This record gives sequence, structure tokens and C-alpha cells, in this order.
Amino acid sequence: MSYNSAILLIAAPLLMAFLSFILGIFNKRIPAILLVLTLSFNFYFSTYLLTLVSSKGVLVSVISGFEPPFGINLVLTYFSLLLLSLIYLIILSASVVFVSKKTDENTVKVATLLFLFTAAASGLLLTGDIFNMFVFFEIFAVANISLISLKKNKTSLKGSFKYLLLSSIGSAFLLFGIGMIYGTLGTLNIAEIGLRFYELSPLTGAFIFIMFLGAILSETETFPFNFWITDSYKGARNFVNILLGSASSVAALYIFFRLFFTIIGYPINNRYEFLISMDARLIIALISAISVIVSEIGALSSKSVKRILAFSSASQMGMILFAFSISDFNSFSAALTLIFNLSLSKAILFLSSHEIMKGAKEKNIESFTGGLGRNPVFSALFIFGSLSMVGFPLTLGFYGKISLVASAVSASGYFSILVFVILLASAAELFYYFRLMHKLFVSEQNHTEKTKMNWFYAASGSLLLAVMIILALMPKFTERIVSSAAGDMMDKTTYIERVLKAEDLK
Repeated sequence: MSYNSAILLIAAPLLMAFLSFILGIFNKRIPAILLVLTLSFNFYFSTYLLTLVSSKGVLVSVISGFEPPFGINLVLTYFSLLLLSLIYLIILSASVVFVSKKTDENTVKVATLLFLFTAAASGLLLTGDIFNMFVFFEIFAVANISLISLKKNKTSLKGSFKYLLLSSIGSAFLLFGIGMIYGTLGTLNIAEIGLRFYELSPLTGAFIFIMFLGAILSETETFPFNFWITDSYKGARNFVNILLGSASSVAALYIFFRLFFTIIGYPINNRYEFLISMDARLIIALISAISVIVSEIGALSSKSVKRILAFSSASQMGMILFAFSISDFNSFSAALTLIFNLSLSKAILFLSSHEIMKGAKEKNIESFTGGLGRNPVFSALFIFGSLSMVGFPLTLGFYGKISLVASAVSASGYFSILVFVILLASAAELFYYFRLMHKLFVSEQNHTEKTKMNWFYAASGSLLLAVMIILALMPKFTERIVSSAAGDMMDKTTYIERVLKAEDLK
């Protein structure tokens, strides 16, 4: 298969979503099996395309023979395919967890939603058209809302409604921004918009910046648009938590990058003069720092394990956005390392905490008491994930945070001040993660037998842990991957040239 077959990454899940309804009539287990097979194919094909792009550079897959900027096209970059491969790995691990459950009347429905989730994520990261990005953004949101509400209890329905409210507002902001761009520039192609964004007036540019910022903050779990996470995470099923905390976060961060770096040209066009001076870098850095502080306070004040992990995820997202705000090669490298750490660690934490708390009436901190005796395998997984999240030496979190500090200090100015405020706030992670780990070692008053091993959960967690250990213990290999992606992120000119085949870039 060539790179022109990249459409299969979107088409295959959509086709399987349709077939799952038909085949599910005969056997409800078939859609679940198709889900794992399809995700395995997508992961394999995306890694193949990643190796192709690493040797040939940015590739463009033209749909229906219409060349950009007039036709629909898929843009394959090292950065997008690296994150897409990571997303497929996370969805695959979540699907293995889903498959471990007994089949019921919701099996076909859930498999179909996961197919749509996969197709939407693929489209978001591959499309070269901003309107198609909006369409996939909507499909992605609908899939998330439906997945959150699967339990059909008060908390899950409340969480799905909050997510619906915020995503609807975000979609409206995004559509307003896209409409303004199309009305003034007459194009929807991301590369052409990035090339011609300087033609917009300062007022129009500032308006689009605000619209895009409002659209993406809710998806990146950033304060004050993250009030949906408390009920959404707590009320959702475990495999949905894995998707929300890992795959959805990665997709949201990619959208943020394309909107603000490829289209707007941030940080090159980082100041808009209209009545007052608006420094885009400072705005995003401040929002990120405030989000980290508020999220850590939320985690400290929570007793529900799922809510603690949800607030921790929001804090990490704020830290990654702060790295994006610095916007140089080193900060991009730090952001990518933190993205890998967040995705893999958070998936492991949600997966393992579910098994540790199995059988407990209240899913709170106390349900971890004696966890090591009841479930040593998943307790060990939780400890590894926690150590990486807090940045223990020789973990991905450690490398990411060290790189972030180094890039912020070298950038000087308000970045060097804010990074220490962020690190001071994130030190709260040490308290609540070590509190949970301590509970695992505390003996229960009434001896409880070991819980039955769920081999599907164990296989999924072991796969994620193996990837995390490889990346942590092979720093040169990880640095090579991260550096290639960071270099791709910095090279906006090549992206535009490859898509438009332009020779003169103004």
C-alpha cells in the first residue's frame, strides 16, 4: 500500500461501523472482534506511513483527483502520524478492555461508537481542510458524549450533558472562526490559510484568535472550561476513561497546534494591536498556569479516585499547553515527551485503579487500602504509572519536566517565572499520588482474598507499560523520535510548500 491509501485510516473504521450493525444481528461478539482487528490494522498502517514520511518528508494524499487548495486532501506529516499511532495504541488498549466484558445489548452500540471515535480521530489528524476538521470535530464530540453516557446513571448523564454543553459552545466558536476566514480569504485549505493569514486585518486576526481559543480550551480540559471533567470521568465506564484521559487529549492538542501554529502563524503573529496590546503567548501561558493551579487544588480536595485522576489529567494538559506557548524546538520536544507520558501513564492509571477498586462499594481513596495484597499486578502497574506522572527520575515524566524547565529558563522573561509557579503547583501530585500508593501497602483489618485476575486488563496494561519503559530506558531512541516530530512542527514552510506546491512563499 502507498501513502495514497491513507484514506483507509478513515474509511476502514467507518465501514466497520456500518458492518457491525449487520453482523451484530448474528453474533454480538463479532463487532468486538472486528474492532480489535481494525485498530490493529490502523496502528500497523499508520506506523508504516510514519516510516515513509520519515524518509520522504511531508506527503499529500489527493482525494478524487482535485489538487489542493480546491480539493479535499490528507496531509501526512511526521508529527501527525506519530500522534495518530499513539492514539491507535490507546484506543486498541481500551478496546481490549471493552472486549473483556460479557456481551450484552449494548455491545454492538459501543463497538459502533468506538469505530466512529477512531474514524473521527483519524480525520482530525490527517485532514488538510479546516471545514473537514470541523466535521470530524463534531463526530468526535458526539462519540465522546455517547460513550460517557453509557452507564445511564445520574452521574454519567450529568457528565455527558456538561460535555455536550461545552463542546457545543466550542463548536460554535470554531465555526465562527472558520466562517470569518472563508468570508475574507475565500479558502478552507489549511496550508493556503496559513500562507495568506497575514492578509487579514489586525482586528479580524484577533477575532479569529479568540474564536479558536474558545473552541479548543474545553477540549484541552483547560480552566475555566473544564468543569465537565468531574462528572464525565466519574460517571463513565473504565475504557471510556482511558479514551478521555489519553486519546481525546492527544487529538485536542493536535487541533490546538494546527489552529494556532499552522493557520494563525503563532507565535510569529503573536501581537494584535486593537485598543490594547494582546500578547498571544502570554495569554496562553497564563491560562495554562492558572489551569494547572486550579486542577491541582481540585485533585487535592477530591476523595474520588476517578476525579483525582481527571484533575491530574487537566493539570498535565495545562503543562503541555504552557510548553506550546514557549514555541521553540526545545519546548516542542518537551511537550511531545509530556504527551507520551500523559497518554501512556493515564491509560495505565485508569485501567489499574479500576481493578484495584473492584468490589468496593465506594470508589474512593479508602478503596485502595490493601490493594497490593488483593491485586499485586495492578497495584504494581498503578505505582509505575504514578511515578511517571510525578516525574520520578528515569521516567518519561522526569525527562519531559526537565526539558520544560530548561526551555522555559532559556526563553527567559515571564516564562521562567511561570514555569516555577507551575512546578510548585504540580508538586501537589506528589502528595495525592503517594497517598494512593501508601494505601496500597496498608494492611486491611479484615483479610480479603486476592481478586480474580482479568487477563485482558493485564495484557492491555502490560502493553502500555512496555512501551513506556522502552521510551524511558532508551532516551536516545526517544530523543530521535521527539526531535524529528519537533522539527516537523517548527517547519511550517515545508508543510505549505508540499501541500500547495508553492515556490514563492511571502
